[in-house]
Amino acid sequence: MHADGQKFKNDAQWLRTLRDRFRQSLQVNNQTVKAQTLFHKMPDVTKAALQALTNNGYTLMAKMETDQKSVFITERKTSPSPSIELPGYRNQYLMEFEAQPDNQTALKVKAQYEEMTPGGTIIQVGEDEVAIIERRLIQAIRQILDPPEQGAPAKEIHTPPVDDTEAS
Repeated sequence: MHADGQKFKNDAQWLRTLRDRFRQSLQVNNQTVKAQTLFHKMPDVTKAALQALTNNGYTLMAKMETDQKSVFITERKTSPSPSIELPGYRNQYLMEFEAQPDNQTALKVKAQYEEMTPGGTIIQVGEDEVAIIERRLIQAIRQILDPPEQGAPAKEIHTPPVDDTEAS
């Protein structure tokens, strides 16, 4: 019985050592991304992020969480071109969450975004387009964290006037 207990202790120590080595080797190179500060606790932000990803059809490829920092990497999502005129896309997210004082969370989102022609040719997009994709995900997370108030008037959506005249 004592030998089994010692074996379990050794196995547990070996697993802790592997985990620590893995954590040291896994470093997120996200220094070029500006952090967004969200005024919510980190567990709430990570939960909202998971919901936003799920709502938009993304699944996690990897996730590492501690009480002060978390990192999510999504599977690459591919959406084929809906028509000859419109490109499809491939997209993947790297998200980093860091707990801040006063129940705040720093969030960094890095997207890898490419457009695809109907034939499958990859079209590189500019940094501005990638930044828009990143901001959309952050906005989706914010909407989950701070939903619109019930009873608040809906924002007016401006639609262009329709021309009812027919050409004869």
